[in-house]
Amino acid sequence: MNSIGLSIAKFSTLLLIGLSPFVLISHPVIAQAQTVQDRKTEADRLLKQGNEQIEKNQAQEALKSLQQALVIYQAVKDRSGEGQTLKSIGVSYFNLKDYAKASEYWQQALAIAQEVQDPDLEGTTLNNIGTAYFNLKDYHRMIVFFKQLVEFGDRAKNDQIRLIGSSQVGLGYTYLKDEQKAAFYYRQAANIAKEVSNEEQELINLVMLGSTYVSLEDYQKGSEIAQEIVSIAKRKNSKANKLRILMKAASLQEQNASIPFTRGLMKAANLYRVYKSTATSQQTITETPYEQDLAHSIALYQQTLDLIEESSSLAEELQDVNASQKLRQNRASTYAGLGSSFAMLGEVKQALNAAQKLEELVKQAGDIKFEKNLLPALALIYLNAGDFPKFEQATSRAVAVGRKMKNPVYEVESLGRLADSYVLMAQFSKAADVVEQALRLSNTLDPAKI
Repeated sequence: MNSIGLSIAKFSTLLLIGLSPFVLISHPVIAQAQTVQDRKTEADRLLKQGNEQIEKNQAQEALKSLQQALVIYQAVKDRSGEGQTLKSIGVSYFNLKDYAKASEYWQQALAIAQEVQDPDLEGTTLNNIGTAYFNLKDYHRMIVFFKQLVEFGDRAKNDQIRLIGSSQVGLGYTYLKDEQKAAFYYRQAANIAKEVSNEEQELINLVMLGSTYVSLEDYQKGSEIAQEIVSIAKRKNSKANKLRILMKAASLQEQNASIPFTRGLMKAANLYRVYKSTATSQQTITETPYEQDLAHSIALYQQTLDLIEESSSLAEELQDVNASQKLRQNRASTYAGLGSSFAMLGEVKQALNAAQKLEELVKQAGDIKFEKNLLPALALIYLNAGDFPKFEQATSRAVAVGRKMKNPVYEVESLGRLADSYVLMAQFSKAADVVEQALRLSNTLDPAKI
């Protein structure tokens, strides 16, 4: 799973046996002459052998051993051994990606664990069943079993189990798009991790919590989470770890800044449409406070830049090229948002300063893809700042980049903006020529690829 940042596999490895795929093999008949104790000893040997074969990726041999062990344990009525064997067979099916079968065997093992009061087996199987349902994309059932794991951890007074369960319940709610409940469980997991001094799990859950607040468009709480992440970075002695964590905080803060920025743009655009539609009427127009949203975005973008600068210094000191490249991209997108926010508030000097920083980044990168991604944002800053000649220059460069990269869709879009620039400068003949070019090129495009 990705991305979102919190891996269920990472948690499940705390409880699952070493995993590898193998197939079901039939079992031989056990000699009747063996005593019960002899047969139990043989079953124990087969179970141990099966688990060792799992670790060695000897799939067929392992499953054969486990099935033999299961038959003996059932025959001698050894419920504990039967439960352990069912658990290992479940692992086998899990690695075969037969998650339904894995869940079936683990639920049998869970019933035995509760019957014989084996807490280790109960905790393991609750975790594993939840993991199986995650892989089956049955998030409702996944949540049911991980909530049971949280309750089990409460009874056992085991904070690590409570941490695992809470994190996974949060993940389940994320997949169900129930962000409010996801936020509750991520916060619970982060608090537990902090109590037990598990900074890595605290970080993971805070990152997930921050992303959840971004989804909820609650940038104020998201910004608070970013500051918590920064506080973890400050406690790190390792510069590499500090860099890694600061970059996460910067990324989250940039996402937070984009929320009021987008709101401000939408409110401003809506206000413009209202003005146009009521220009010839006597209707009263209610002002939309987009300025407040843009002011918030500026504050958050500036905080993002501070984090990027601190991270960049560490990346340079550590000679971390990959981190430096990513930070350059983050810096560019941050300046793009910052410049547009200033421009829309009429702060032309600050807007053009951000545009200049963006121009320098494009020049330093020397990367046409990097330039392609940033030119529209650069053009938007110049447009909102009222610098129409610079707007025309940026859009002309975008047209040239589109042609060089043989990207006709991007070129058509850029030609449209170039035509707008000529209209704004009252160069209507040039605007008409550019529109004609755009139409000719658009007629050659496959609609399915647009």
